[in-house]
Amino acid sequence: MQKKNSHHNRRWTRLEEAAFRIMNARDDELSQMTVQSLADDIGITPTHLCRLYNKRCGEKKRHLARLSIEWEKMRRARRLLECNREIRVEQVGNHFGIAKEEDFCRKFKEHFHVTPGQYRKHYFLQKKRVEEMQQGECV
Repeated sequence: MQKKNSHHNRRWTRLEEAAFRIMNARDDELSQMTVQSLADDIGITPTHLCRLYNKRCGEKKRHLARLSIEWEKMRRARRLLECNREIRVEQVGNHFGIAKEEDFCRKFKEHFHVTPGQYRKHYFLQKKRVEEMQQGECV
């Protein structure tokens, strides 16, 4: 029984390590990250990494590990769109290793239900409204 528990804990440690590496990767590392490279970094096979994700999430999807990497890329891309009004959408995609603008837009929309351009427009419109409201309250 003790042996089974230590093996179980080891699997969670590997999964936590994978999540930690995704969340803490520099943008240039994240742009190149794949399930294969992530699995190699933590010393397990890609298949095993996917099984750990599926077991933890309680789902049987083939690509949960890949989606975790992709989600982090899209989350950071969204932040970059918020921080830099001048950067083109294509450049944001390239920054995260997505060569074609249409592929980046499709993936972004899958995650956030709007295109990067629509998101940026809405974000800056909301930001402007908040600033106007704050100025009105201070007068």
